[in-house]
Amino acid sequence: MHTDFEMAIKNTKTNAENLIAAADNMYNEQIQQQKLAQTNNTNQNAEEENADKQLNQGRAKIYQLAHDLERRMREFDERVARRRYILDINLNFHTHCEEYSDWLTQVELVWSTTGGDDDDHVMIAANCEEMLEALIEQREGAIEACATIEQEGQILLDYLT
Repeated sequence: MHTDFEMAIKNTKTNAENLIAAADNMYNEQIQQQKLAQTNNTNQNAEEENADKQLNQGRAKIYQLAHDLERRMREFDERVARRRYILDINLNFHTHCEEYSDWLTQVELVWSTTGGDDDDHVMIAANCEEMLEALIEQREGAIEACATIEQEGQILLDYLT
């Protein structure tokens, strides 16, 4: 979805650049026409001065519009980059939340089925130490995962507000 959006932006930028180039070409053609008219009519100084003034005003307006368009495109690019960043942060946050939730479900399943038989006390006692070590590791992993998810969530909130 965002890739399509970026392609549309790229096309818009290309169109804007083509528009600026076309305006520049039109201006250059007007100058050429003015020079041609000057060589044909050397006795029309007032008209030449008026034509020069109009061309200079047209040129100034074209370049002003071109600079305005370039500025707007830069601002638009910045907004698109910000949108991309927010989408990336959002994706990471939700992916990690889902992975953590899946992991918790698996841990819960493992711990709910490791009780063993009530009659098998020797087996339960032997596995108790291993289970305790596994539980400590899982707890540390859970704390790290929660801290990461919390940081990503905070970054996302800060960026959105």
